[in-house]
Amino acid sequence: MKPQRPISSVSHRAFYSLVQYCPDLARLEAANVGVVIFCAEPSYLRVKLSKNHKRISQMFGRGNRDLKRLAAIESGLEEKLTSGRSDLCSLEQLNQLAAMQVNTLRMTQFMPCRISDRPDEDVNQLYQELVEPKSTQEVLARQETLTRTLEARFAAPEIDVRIRRKVKVRIPFLGREEEIPYACQNGRLNLIAPVTFPKSQSGLEERAAKYALEGESVYESSDPQFGQMQMLVVGHFETTTFDGIGTARRILEDHRVRLFAREELPVLIDEIRTHGHVISA
Repeated sequence: MKPQRPISSVSHRAFYSLVQYCPDLARLEAANVGVVIFCAEPSYLRVKLSKNHKRISQMFGRGNRDLKRLAAIESGLEEKLTSGRSDLCSLEQLNQLAAMQVNTLRMTQFMPCRISDRPDEDVNQLYQELVEPKSTQEVLARQETLTRTLEARFAAPEIDVRIRRKVKVRIPFLGREEEIPYACQNGRLNLIAPVTFPKSQSGLEERAAKYALEGESVYESSDPQFGQMQMLVVGHFETTTFDGIGTARRILEDHRVRLFAREELPVLIDEIRTHGHVISA
């Protein structure tokens, strides 16, 4: 058996930018083709770009594209970032560079993340999570497995009578109506969302932040039909390199979103059984 990478106790504040291919700037549709990670202290700046264009073909089809020119632009950007230039040694300077990328290859503004004492491995992991094409079937299978697990637990007679399914509510942060798979009333209406979290720390933090912002807007609003609500996330975590559950819980609960890891489902089921309101006919 391959030994697991030990959990690092060192964590540094860093920032990452996505390098994106955007063939039509008016449409703002883009394919991620690389990542850049910057850390001021200890000093660290790395870029990892795709060596093929599978992601582009996956999103936009094969079509007629000048991929040689794109490869040249990528090479120029990589050389610029790794040349040790004195005018690219701060977050402000890097964001200025990102803002200047107005051709088919662009960079997003730098976003916060964490890196360990093995930053090159963090770059590779972030690249795998955000850039490398994934099997759609594989991603859907993990989410479907989590949903099936929830459905099986909620099917018990004493739980089933307390669970609403496919609840449509307005998410103020998004400005639109969304369908939430499950909900249970116990004072507030708890909107229960099964979520599979990415392996990388930055990817996990980004997904947790998404649900945190949506959940906080739900908590602070009142639905015409259901009244006061709260978001509740049931999470599946695969990471073994850092405390993913603890990281997600900190982000979510700071914004009034409750988190139950998949392993904590018995606690949630017992709470629903004890405090959940039976749905009236």
